[in-house]
Amino acid sequence: MGESLRVLVVDDSADDAELLLQALRGGGYEPTAKVVSTPEAMRQALESEEWDVITSDHAMPQFSAPASLALARELRPDLPFIIVSGEIDLGLAVSLLRAGAQDYIQKSNLGEVVPAIGRALRAGQARREAEQARKMLEDSELRYRRIFETAGDGVLILKAASGEVDDANPCLTEMLGYAKPEILRKPLWELCGSSHQEAVKRAFAALQESGYVCYRGLPLRTREGRDLDLEFVGKVYLAGDARLVQCNIRTPARPDEPRPLPDRTLFQDRMSQAINLAERNRYKLSLLYLDLDDFETVFSALGHESGDEILNDAASRILRRVRVSDTVARVGSGELAVLLPRIASPGDAEIVAKKITNALIECFKLSSDDQNEAQLAANIGIAIFPTDGPDMDALLRVAGSARHKAKQTGGNYSFGTA
Repeated sequence: MGESLRVLVVDDSADDAELLLQALRGGGYEPTAKVVSTPEAMRQALESEEWDVITSDHAMPQFSAPASLALARELRPDLPFIIVSGEIDLGLAVSLLRAGAQDYIQKSNLGEVVPAIGRALRAGQARREAEQARKMLEDSELRYRRIFETAGDGVLILKAASGEVDDANPCLTEMLGYAKPEILRKPLWELCGSSHQEAVKRAFAALQESGYVCYRGLPLRTREGRDLDLEFVGKVYLAGDARLVQCNIRTPARPDEPRPLPDRTLFQDRMSQAINLAERNRYKLSLLYLDLDDFETVFSALGHESGDEILNDAASRILRRVRVSDTVARVGSGELAVLLPRIASPGDAEIVAKKITNALIECFKLSSDDQNEAQLAANIGIAIFPTDGPDMDALLRVAGSARHKAKQTGGNYSFGTA
């Protein structure tokens, strides 16, 4: 059984049409065809049925290839159109190809019809896929724009190379009291008071290295000269060939207000970006994967709320001992991960592992009951990029294996091996 093919044949010769269909069958197609020879019949066929390809003779008593091509472009511009005719003027053939025909095959050489149709169908499929991708991109950009314009957080889009403002949403401009044109093309630090500009430049440099940064206490200055103590979360992404930074800016949580940790999905997204940057710039990064011993026992005895409280407390202790460019995330029940997006050597990761171990030695006190406290040890597995693997999945496997090794040997941390 050949590949099905719906062919609209524009020809006034039934014998020539049959020879064309025989050539298609010999080339592996199973054609379903209709033969028409007038504009009215072609219009009716195009409006009432679906076709994969149109073939057209050049000169017919009531029709011609230029007229049939024009009708096809009017009603079904997406359909491949192939001229299958006797001798025609070369200039006319070229003009038909320029007008939208995919190919010209002489009736004396019907063996070329099958590859010509194959090329035309593939080109049509590529055009449809490109159009679908373009439409999906437009829809995605429209959805993003709606979210951008209506977001409850201030959002700045910066040029990654210079830190200049490329766009700002209404929440941000209202927050600062500027009209958007007033802040476009200004570097981020020029929106701060002069005493804070160097600190913001350092935070932006950390963002350049890691692809992500959370900077608490960003001192943006309003148009009236009032400083606002804000939280800045920046993430590098690509828009075509341009590297941009999306900055979400909001009023920071109160010190006693629990701050949500990135989950496993968000952590993997940041880690994937950090690996891409490290590979491009040829530097090392490290993944620390840790769990808390006996967490499940405590969780079962004290409940979900106390378990979350312990994990948040552990994460807070760790956050105070890592760089602003590092990421701490909750990746499972009793499991945390720390991404060090740029290190000079594995010794840097070991230093952080020791800091984490020391930070978690103290008992965890539960606010729900002053009498309740838990003491949990951490088992930390360390993986290094690119030594232990070229991608995120490999590093997660190595770090997970190293964590089990640390638990079995009674050590606080262990390096993995690929």
